This record gives sequence, structure tokens and C-alpha cells, in this order.
Amino acid sequence: MSKHYAGGKFTPAHTSVIPAAEKFIKTAEGYPEVKRITLGRISMGKSGGQYHVKITPINGGLRAVVRGPTSIQEIYIYSNSPELTQRKLEETICK
Repeated sequence: MSKHYAGGKFTPAHTSVIPAAEKFIKTAEGYPEVKRITLGRISMGKSGGQYHVKITPINGGLRAVVRGPTSIQEIYIYSNSPELTQRKLEETICK
């Protein structure tokens, strides 16, 4: 079941979050250098997939694709220091 996030650092366009992405966005939200989090599209994955996060740099931030057991979500994180944010996320979430 998806949860909804709005307000604060979250953009109002899309508020649904897949369960696999919850810890990821809560962690990113707590970083002082993160200015905005945009929740992207959700697509269905193959049933039984494992948790995985792929982070790629974009202009002014990061694009993360979070895969859970049954769905995949794109998340955009805009930061004053994308390199620092990526390193911190990889150390805490992507072990």
C-alpha cells in the first residue's frame, strides 16, 4: 500500500510513495543540504524482486530509482551539494 507525503521538502505534484522507498526519502529529507524532493512515477516490477536503489547525478541533484518487491519508483532529490548527498545516501541506504 502506498503512503502519501506532502509539504516541507516535498513537491505537491505527486505524493504517493511505495513502501520500499519510504526509508530512502525519510533519510534524504533529514539532510540539511537537501532542498526539494520530487516523487516520480511508479511502475510495476516483476513480482519477487529484491530491494535495490540506483542513484545517478542530474543537474542540481540526484535521480534515484528505488525497486521494491513488486514496484519501482523514481525520486528526484535537489541538493546544494549533490555529491555529498549521494555519498551519504550510499553509505546509509545502499549498503
